Amino acid sequence: MNTSLLTILAICCTLTTTAFTTSSDPWVKLGSRKANMKADQDEILVTGAKGTFNALKLTVEETGVMFHRVVVHYRNGTREVLDIRHRIEAGGETRVLNLKGRNRIIRRVVFHYQSNPLADKKAKITLYGRH
Repeated sequence: MNTSLLTILAICCTLTTTAFTTSSDPWVKLGSRKANMKADQDEILVTGAKGTFNALKLTVEETGVMFHRVVVHYRNGTREVLDIRHRIEAGGETRVLNLKGRNRIIRRVVFHYQSNPLADKKAKITLYGRH
């Protein structure tokens, strides 16, 4: 091999390594809902195309929400209940909600909450998953 070909290979290897080792946000947006002031639960459907996940978190915008629990329904038919029992103010997020078992394919996530019916805005709740 000549020197220029070796140089090109070295540069390609360096760029590939940098692309895989550069830290990027591990959280993937799975969906959002506007809190229904009349309902005390909402759900977000997640397709298998999104991949497998080992943790979830919820963020809140516009106005605060009192979260009670999250029920994660997996593709294999099982479900997992994650107790939150914490009020998340606008601009905040839940703690990281680790999922039991290995990486799991999620079918849907149902969150049980209490919104403020006197608020002039509906809270926007966004679900994120970590691969």
